[in-house]
Amino acid sequence: SPVKLNNHANFSRVYGYTYQTPYVVIFFDDDIMHPQMLERELRVLNIFPQAVIVAAGTNFIHLERDMGKFAEFFGKPNAEYLPNKAALCRLILQGFNLCFDSVMYRSEILEDVSPFQSFKKWGDRPFLLHLSAKGGVAVLKEKLVNYRIHPGQDSQSSPIDELEFIFKLFDFYKNSLPQPLSLSDNKLFKSWATNNAILSASSFAKDFSEYIKVLKIFKQKGFFAFRYVKFRGLWYLLKAMKKIIGF
Repeated sequence: SPVKLNNHANFSRVYGYTYQTPYVVIFFDDDIMHPQMLERELRVLNIFPQAVIVAAGTNFIHLERDMGKFAEFFGKPNAEYLPNKAALCRLILQGFNLCFDSVMYRSEILEDVSPFQSFKKWGDRPFLLHLSAKGGVAVLKEKLVNYRIHPGQDSQSSPIDELEFIFKLFDFYKNSLPQPLSLSDNKLFKSWATNNAILSASSFAKDFSEYIKVLKIFKQKGFFAFRYVKFRGLWYLLKAMKKIIGF
């Protein structure tokens, strides 16, 4: 496109095409695909014919020199079948990273992504969770996409009113699990929410006092509790402090 479009607009444009293939991959030109991605994802869909999509793992790359670096994979793909949305949600909350780029779809189940624009830039995973309810997901636990983090992207501040989209994402994850939450699901969600709040809050704060205020908002929403802070959360706190006060 001669005009720069966001991921949702690009996806919606591709959705309007007439496909003559049973599979679709929608890939964005900022990122790099592993040379074996298409081959291995096709193999996985053949292994799990009930799956409506296959999702591979993603590397988040900050340095341009690392964009083309991938591991090489041999033999049978390291994959598993997740039968429903809740199973995929649990995997995401456990730290599995997927995105639009890393997914191969069966053409007949593809939908327009427009309804998920209400999540703003966080709409890819809610959309993929939505599709998973159509027949389950094959997950390829190999990182087959290098996702480009542009210079300054991590340090950009978001307007405080965009917090509502973060909360909407958190609520979507919570509601993708069977209700009422089991003890294990509640612990998994609260741990994920707390540790991600530590990192997310830094995007809405210009100084330490603002950062604390934003964390308090997460706490009021039920998305932050000190008892769920893990080592990952402490690492996120260091990243947040480096961004906010520059140490």
